[in-house]
Amino acid sequence: MKFFALLIAGAVAAAAWLQAWAARNKLRLDLFDRRYKVFDATREFILYVVSHADVDDTHFDYMHFDYTHIFEWNTATSDAEFLFDADVVRLLDEIRKQALTIRTSRMRLRRSPVGEERNHQAQILHDAIKWLATKLSPREPCLSLTLNSRTYGQEVA
Repeated sequence: MKFFALLIAGAVAAAAWLQAWAARNKLRLDLFDRRYKVFDATREFILYVVSHADVDDTHFDYMHFDYTHIFEWNTATSDAEFLFDADVVRLLDEIRKQALTIRTSRMRLRRSPVGEERNHQAQILHDAIKWLATKLSPREPCLSLTLNSRTYGQEVA
C-alpha cells in the first residue's frame, strides 16, 4: 500500500514539475513574441525612415515620411519599457529623436538658401541618417541582442 502511495506521489510530483516547466517555457515564448514585435516594428521603422530620407532637391516639396509613421511606431513599441531593460528603452528614445531630427533637418534644408546654414543642416541630416542606418547592421548590438534566447531565458528563470 505504501509503495502505491509513493508511486502516486512521485507521479503527481513529476506531473507538477512538467506543468511548471511548460508554464515557464510558455512565458519565455510569450515574452519573446512580444519583444520580437517591438524589434520588428523598430527594424521596419528604421528601414522606412532611412530609405525615405533622401536629399534629392527635386523631392524637397514632398515629405517622404510624416508624423503618422512616428505615431504608428510609438504605438507598436509602447510596451517596450515593460519588456526590455533601461538601455533598450533609451535606444528606442534615441531612434525616435534621430527620426525627428531627419524630418526637421529636411524641412530646414529645404528652406535654407545655399550657404553655411544649408551645409550645417545637410550635415545634421547626414549624421542622423548614418546613425539610424548603423542600427540595422547585424554587428550593431541593437535590439537583436535582447532577443538572444540565452539572455532572456535567464531573466525568466
